Amino acid sequence: IYDYWDGERSSLLETPYFNIKPEEDYPQIVEANKRISRYIPRKINHPKYKNVSLSAALEFLSERDVGDFIIRPSSKGTDHLTITWKFYNDCFQHLDVREGPKNPSELVSKTLYIGDAKFESLEDIVERYIHPCNQLVKMMMSHKKKFIEGGQDYIEEILREDKMNESKIIPYYFGCFSNAPQYFVLCYLPKQDIKHVVTEYIKVKPQGLYFHGEYFTTCLLYTSPSPRDRQKSRMPSSA
Repeated sequence: IYDYWDGERSSLLETPYFNIKPEEDYPQIVEANKRISRYIPRKINHPKYKNVSLSAALEFLSERDVGDFIIRPSSKGTDHLTITWKFYNDCFQHLDVREGPKNPSELVSKTLYIGDAKFESLEDIVERYIHPCNQLVKMMMSHKKKFIEGGQDYIEEILREDKMNESKIIPYYFGCFSNAPQYFVLCYLPKQDIKHVVTEYIKVKPQGLYFHGEYFTTCLLYTSPSPRDRQKSRMPSSA
């Protein structure tokens, strides 16, 4: 979504680069890379780094578990890297990793940035960014009664059904959509309204679930249960 390859940089190599050591976990990457391989290859020593294109990375990750990722070259140049991360099924985030100054002998800078966040190495990013976010995703997905697999239209259909069954409640569910990677989307129907579904976006960040200007490390749940969930639940007052 955020990383474009075709035509973005006139200096990109046109000659296919296939110097990839076959690994048991990455067989299809090599084949996909033969078809689309416009990138600037780099020599980086990290088990998750692969000289592959965006399309090849997506093809590989489509068969992997939620939370898996690949570090790959960036179309922005050799002072950037991209982490393509399977945030959820058919929902991929592309993290831009910006490198700080480095010596000519260094393969990767010892100062890396994702936005304003500073890291000392690629492994530091994995431990302090990817892994904490994956734990939050697992936590949200574990709430089977409120986390709905499917598109927004499907969730809205369920919301209207709940509202028709009991008009006084405020039914709500969480979803994860391909057009909003790294976000959980809260969908609900306000009181006395069956037509207009309200959506709010909760970003998954290493510090917690970022919602209404605050971070939360526990699942966000409203106080009014829907007919599908009679157990008491709680939404922080900031919601």
